[in-house]
Amino acid sequence: MFRRFCLLALVALFAGAGRTTAVAQAAAGEQPAAVSIGVVDMERVSEDSLPYKEANKELQALQQSLNQNIQEVAQLTYLTGPETNELVAILDAKELTAAQKARHAELKKTADEREKEFSTLMQTKNPTDQQKKRLQELNAMRNGREQILAELNQKYQQSFRQKLQEVDAQLGKSVSEIINEVAKARKLSIVLSKSVIITLDRKQDVIFFGGTDITDEVIKRLNQRK
Repeated sequence: MFRRFCLLALVALFAGAGRTTAVAQAAAGEQPAAVSIGVVDMERVSEDSLPYKEANKELQALQQSLNQNIQEVAQLTYLTGPETNELVAILDAKELTAAQKARHAELKKTADEREKEFSTLMQTKNPTDQQKKRLQELNAMRNGREQILAELNQKYQQSFRQKLQEVDAQLGKSVSEIINEVAKARKLSIVLSKSVIITLDRKQDVIFFGGTDITDEVIKRLNQRK
């Protein structure tokens, strides 16, 4: 489910210095030094490293929790707007107090009682004016549910995207730092993402040979940062 959306596709290290040196060598009639290239498979990093696996679990748990909240709100049809707001606040709480647990049970009981009341009124052949008014009130709760659920779904989507971006940025920063560390240690001039190489090869007929694969080292160092 979770993939790095914002990782740098191309990480160039010391590229400016490398070009300057090459130009100077060419001007002096010397053979420019070979550019050392590294390759990292970001798909493997996102699938095999422990921090990414933990991020996957965290995001999946959040998504499941939000979906369960929406399902419960959808099931408890006969609640007013303020009551629904109370319910959502309780469902969003990480740890419920005794008072919140009691209120949660009370709201569920209220919704169930109103559902039975609605069913009874619908079967009443000659309802009184008071019964008709009550039926309208209960119908209003039912009809307002779609809008409430749409707003809640939008709120949860925004919350999930924000969490995804936070995790994405945090892991991306760690990976970028590690790529820099490995590149310096191995004296690499440029580090390319394998996905970029494949894309270039398919779209622009660019053929890439060689390069030092630093994927395992990146994964190892990323795991050690836990």
